[in-house]
Amino acid sequence: LYGALNTATNQNGSGRDDNGVDHASTLLRALPSAKGRTVLDLESLGLPTGLQYPVRILATRDGKPVGQASPTSFVQYLDGDTVSGTLENFEVSDGTALLATDDFAEGDDGGVSLRGAATTAYSLADGRLGTQVSHETGTSMMQEVVGADPTTGHTLVAHRPFAGGALPEVDLRDTATGTRVRLSTLDPGTGSTSVYYQGGVVDPAHHRAAVATFDGVTGVASLWTVDMATGEVSAPLPLNRTSPGRAFSNVSVDASTGTFFVATTGTMGPCLSGRVPYAAVSVDPVSGEVSPLSTMPACTAGLLPDGKGNHLYVAAGAATPNYSSGEFPTSTWRSADQKTLATSAPADLGTRGVMWPALDAEHHIALVAHLYEEGTTGDNNALSEVTVLDPDTGKVLARHPIANLVNSTLSTADFDFTSRRGLFLDPGTRTGYLVNPWANGLQRFTY
Repeated sequence: LYGALNTATNQNGSGRDDNGVDHASTLLRALPSAKGRTVLDLESLGLPTGLQYPVRILATRDGKPVGQASPTSFVQYLDGDTVSGTLENFEVSDGTALLATDDFAEGDDGGVSLRGAATTAYSLADGRLGTQVSHETGTSMMQEVVGADPTTGHTLVAHRPFAGGALPEVDLRDTATGTRVRLSTLDPGTGSTSVYYQGGVVDPAHHRAAVATFDGVTGVASLWTVDMATGEVSAPLPLNRTSPGRAFSNVSVDASTGTFFVATTGTMGPCLSGRVPYAAVSVDPVSGEVSPLSTMPACTAGLLPDGKGNHLYVAAGAATPNYSSGEFPTSTWRSADQKTLATSAPADLGTRGVMWPALDAEHHIALVAHLYEEGTTGDNNALSEVTVLDPDTGKVLARHPIANLVNSTLSTADFDFTSRRGLFLDPGTRTGYLVNPWANGLQRFTY
């Protein structure tokens, strides 16, 4: 008898090498006799964590199968703690991930309520949960973690009302103890309660954060800066004063200059219709100067500064087909000048549903997650893909179909996953971290 373990699979299954080439889909391990046991060391096999692997038994004679395989059993490969509730997003600082979660409950009438929300420290070294930096129950506020500043020792958490009717908040906490430093309401002073938190980022080099909101009544998108030492919040800077109506939700920063970049995003099928514009601006947080709106490609999924004040990389691509025509083009990659935001000609990435661009400056490569791997159309066991590319040209260097991002990105109706970072890199060890398929922990992989 032989035990067979699929070597690269989740709920769907797959067997491909790092370049997306098919390889043997099973690993065979001989059992000592007709009855026996063996140990499969998943770590020694080099399998990505945070996935589910099917296991089957094959009867053999002289190394050849002599009957049908057994029914499939599953091994869930978790090498770290998981959190209760739904993982909304996570940020990484100094070897610690901060996991923001919302815990929902279904009532007897079929309605859904918010039981609580938390931001919890998670050690990337040993996969153990640590301090609850923030934990709220009995409120209507969901949480997203904006980021942490190691120098001030503070973490910024954003609060969004679950049922509407309240203004968003930013909550500055002591990372080590969870003690609140300052809670501030993002009130634009217009009298509107239809103000929505869109996204944010922390600049640890300048000890400053920026968060974006959208006023559903006035159509104005705004950027607010937050002092990571005191929690003091600036007056809102309008991003689209000359052309109100579109939310700006993707916020990034070039820490070498302190400049923030904010873009409109949205990658569901209607983004292919051409009926809504995509744009980006740069913001100088010291002078308060906001650049004129610059056109971005349809279905923009993220902006990625190069960390040197020179280039800005633009990932774009639909996560679902055009609802009217069925058109479903592949994702693209562009570079732009940080000063003008003018983009280059697109490079085709060859797959679909791009999100979460991340830069490994040490090896001068970029990684992006894709909802669908390149071989989706011809692979009935397709997975999601992490694509490695040259950031300057967009040339694909490697493909890693090693994830299942369907549940972790499309689990709720208004989950704008492109604005909530879910991919982080450790260039020193060439290790990456992703939201796992169950949206309750992290998946670790090497690239």
